Amino acid sequence: MNVRDKARPWFKFWAADWRNDTKLQQCTLEQKGFLIELMSIAHDCEPYGKLMANGRPLTPEMIARSVRVDPRTARRLLIDLLEMDRIAEDVEGEFSIPRMVKDGEKYSKGVIYGGLGGNPTLNPKTRKGLTPEADTEADTDTEPPTPRQGNGVSPEAIYQAYPKHVQKQAAIKAISKAIKSGRGGSFLLERVQAYAKATSDQDRQYIPYPASWFNSGRYDDDPSEWVRKNDSQAKAVLDMNDLMGSTQDKIDRGKRLLEEGDRKREKVRLERANIAKSD
Repeated sequence: MNVRDKARPWFKFWAADWRNDTKLQQCTLEQKGFLIELMSIAHDCEPYGKLMANGRPLTPEMIARSVRVDPRTARRLLIDLLEMDRIAEDVEGEFSIPRMVKDGEKYSKGVIYGGLGGNPTLNPKTRKGLTPEADTEADTDTEPPTPRQGNGVSPEAIYQAYPKHVQKQAAIKAISKAIKSGRGGSFLLERVQAYAKATSDQDRQYIPYPASWFNSGRYDDDPSEWVRKNDSQAKAVLDMNDLMGSTQDKIDRGKRLLEEGDRKREKVRLERANIAKSD
């Protein structure tokens, strides 16, 4: 149930947190401005804080059009903010603002509690109207410590060794699954370190997200397959996507070219007719 008031024209902005966040202060002004734009979009999305429209995730191209930048710039800034843990992306490609998601959940919970008489931790009478799940759910921003698994090597250590740090929760889950499958933490750590070394000179945008890499079992690949033989082909695809733009843009551009061609042909015809008359 959507308990958020969609007419609310504002969202919480913690100025002290924004100014004092160490990772955020490492962002450039361009990255901060892009993040503010994403927050403004996420404020109007449902679920709150997640970049979605009509139940579907917003793609980088859709985000680019919303903030009026070219798709390549949008993809670059999204990757930057993912690596700095300013935004998150799940395995289905859904982007979100973690802080806003938590604020939205707290707001929704507050509305429910208010309708039942108040916070159950302060008003025991409220507990009568809550389900066991809602009654026992802990409202905390802390994450449980990562357990050590597989030959004493933790999923966290393996994640940190991977050359791209995005989608951490999904990555830790995929690594834990790989360890439980019998591959062993030490084996995975060695393979990740070898992969990081093999791809050290490779363009980072072509390095898979860690969750995808582990879920696909890429650690069992022949190391010679880890290095892209030709990045230019993939780059050409990205360039082509940027140049083509939206379908409507292509249609409009085609019409303009046809009209311009017609005008040029008519001009040449008239010039030739005038030359013939003068002769």
